[in-house]
Amino acid sequence: MPRLGILFDPQKMGYGFIGYSAFRVFFSMVQPRDLAGCMLLHGEIGEGGERPYCIAIESQQVALLEMVRQMFARTPARGLLPPGERFLDDYELRDELALAATISRAGGLQDCSSKWLLEAWQRAVQQTSIAEITPGPSLQEARAIEVDDTATQARLPERLPIGVRVSLAMRRAIAVLLGLAAAWGLFPLLGPGLSIGALLLVSGLVIALGIAWHQWGESSLSSEEILEEAVLLLRKRGAAEAADALQIDVAKFSPLLRRLQSSALAGGVGPAQAVVSEHRAADEENALADARELRLHAFGGAACAVVSMAAMWVFQGTAAAMLELPRLTLAAVITWVALETCAVLVEIRWRRREADISRMIAAEWLPALEPKPQANEFATENPRLQMANRYLTAGAR
Repeated sequence: MPRLGILFDPQKMGYGFIGYSAFRVFFSMVQPRDLAGCMLLHGEIGEGGERPYCIAIESQQVALLEMVRQMFARTPARGLLPPGERFLDDYELRDELALAATISRAGGLQDCSSKWLLEAWQRAVQQTSIAEITPGPSLQEARAIEVDDTATQARLPERLPIGVRVSLAMRRAIAVLLGLAAAWGLFPLLGPGLSIGALLLVSGLVIALGIAWHQWGESSLSSEEILEEAVLLLRKRGAAEAADALQIDVAKFSPLLRRLQSSALAGGVGPAQAVVSEHRAADEENALADARELRLHAFGGAACAVVSMAAMWVFQGTAAAMLELPRLTLAAVITWVALETCAVLVEIRWRRREADISRMIAAEWLPALEPKPQANEFATENPRLQMANRYLTAGAR
């Protein structure tokens, strides 16, 4: 049976939102009633870490598949791959795709075992009018086609990136093992002093890579999409229920969600700002501790070179020490420069992430926490009081 596959970029869809967000985009383009008699398949395809997410339609109606291709070829909707890489034909689709659901002849959803897919379908069906994408719309027109989500349920991430799953102890253990392996392999060629320096350099670089990986995972859980979902939850349910809903396992690894959950319980904008500042200070101490650990490795490499030089001077004489001096100096400089650069990059990346989080919280979250002012019956701008004043003034005249 003919198939058409539509590919989505997982990096643009947001971590933890891939399947749900992709079907939301799909159902916003194709009306559910037009999919009667079709079969929907989904899954990640290809090889590698960031594999594209595919939604495939299987239908005997070739005209329907061609219509869907034309609609998705012209849309600038967020999350889709570039037009030249956006589609897979029947012969290119593999059997790795799983069945998402089937659409009955009457237009009902069948064989659906995913709650998030059922919710995406129901939200599409409940829309009384879905804007049709005309051929070649401008970017402003495409942005104007929005669906009112104020009465819907917010979607928060459910999966953790691999970078935050690996604990600090595990990262250090891997760094030490790789450093020992490097030192053991270089010992016959470089001797004990340079081998120890190689151990510190390699272990420090591996720790720096683990820190960067962890920071990337935290950043992916602190995106603007997650903030928008949290603000939607706050406006719908209020601060207390929003705080309970944000108390999820993912929030423990997300600097943004931790601050949102704590500030929602603060009881006002002022206390919320204080709570956010405390969280920022704690995260800053954590980032500075990571940078200090890298600088400690850099200092250890330089100290190792100095101690090796002194030991050779004492036990082997001045001639041997002066002969080894260039290599030890070069090793100390390389270790210091490399690890100091990594420490600075860790601080820069953290400060940029903190600036983004602070901007998002100040622009969207704190205003949403502000209680709505209630109408004052005796205020001069009250419409009923103004009408009464005009009536009394007219009667006096």
